[in-house]
Amino acid sequence: IGKGSKSRGLFLDIIEGRTHPLRHGYYCTRRPDDDERAKNMTSEQASQLETEFFTSTAPWSTSSRPHRYGIKNLVNSLSTLLQQVIKQTCV
Repeated sequence: IGKGSKSRGLFLDIIEGRTHPLRHGYYCTRRPDDDERAKNMTSEQASQLETEFFTSTAPWSTSSRPHRYGIKNLVNSLSTLLQQVIKQTCV
């Protein structure tokens, strides 16, 4: 979502569950754009760039749910959910 886009606020409402709620909620990630990929950035650099983006760019930086941003948070949440499903299946 580009800078100055009016849809940023609408998107934040979705991420924070005020509109279009989902049982497990939404996550938002930021992957490198074409220019950044052309610089052959590493996955560690991409992760750092993503973290910096969400902590310094409004409205993401002002969100009440910072745990909903970034690949690391998504992977952690999915891992926990998968563990729960496995435990339920094995009982």
